[in-house]
Amino acid sequence: MTTVLSLLGRFAVEQPARRPTVWVPWGKATEAPGESGLTALACAALAGPENFRVGHRRSVITVDVSLPDRGALAALRRMLAARRTQLLGDRVWQAERAIHLAAWGEACVDDLPSPTMAMALTDEQILCRAREIADCVRDGGVRDSPPDPLDWRGGLYYGVGNQQRLTVGVRVPWPGPLDVGVVASHLGRVGAPGALVSTLAQRQVPYYAAAAAPVWEHATPCLGLGLSTTAEHVVALLETVREVLRTLYIPAYRLPFLQASAALHEAIHPSTGPFDQLGNGPTPATGAPAVAVVGRLREQTVTEMRAALHDW
Repeated sequence: MTTVLSLLGRFAVEQPARRPTVWVPWGKATEAPGESGLTALACAALAGPENFRVGHRRSVITVDVSLPDRGALAALRRMLAARRTQLLGDRVWQAERAIHLAAWGEACVDDLPSPTMAMALTDEQILCRAREIADCVRDGGVRDSPPDPLDWRGGLYYGVGNQQRLTVGVRVPWPGPLDVGVVASHLGRVGAPGALVSTLAQRQVPYYAAAAAPVWEHATPCLGLGLSTTAEHVVALLETVREVLRTLYIPAYRLPFLQASAALHEAIHPSTGPFDQLGNGPTPATGAPAVAVVGRLREQTVTEMRAALHDW
């Protein structure tokens, strides 16, 4: 008899090779006053704009680095500053920055320099930091574990925006025992609805989007939820998410199917970036969920939203 699991077992999925990376001991918190954006500029000069990620006290970069020509730095400044300006208008990036602030109290995803920041840094500052980073990369980088840890904070971040359609993010530290990818498959991934969408439908809560995903940040596995709705339904949406997570139960017989679903999702939507699952050994994290809402809300709705999250 052919089953879904046996059918999946016939396909050997070869994941794309991830580019080797190392950690280096520079990040947002190590930059001196007047040096904001220096780590990003130096890493981009060494490895290109897509091949690094700035963290709090540590950053990660691909091992294929080369010192830049001084003449290329002006164009690099303009490119990174323009990219930052473009991201400021991106709804997904705004939500990611907001949820990171709520979760960790830091906006590590917000490290690209503005035009003013970029122009304030001299060529020599960028080249000096680039040489330091290149030397560290050649020596194998920083090997302590876990890299770039931060204490989980949690709480609510509300960012006022012009959009009537709200972007809502929820993030929860997930130390176990169930694999976070399996839990995300149970709740529902992009293109594969699950328990979350079913519960929203049962409660007749209008929404535009609702999906879960495993996320690794600061060496900690987290469950991430991305949602969207209108202002009049945001409280009901968050109350439903709270209830779904509180009553989360996955019968043992469903685990093989969810594990296969998680593997299939990764095969169809592979994480080809070099910076996925950065931790060398996740640190346990517990605490209140992080919730971020970007959009326009009445003050009464904000009060109701805070009340819904108070006893989460």
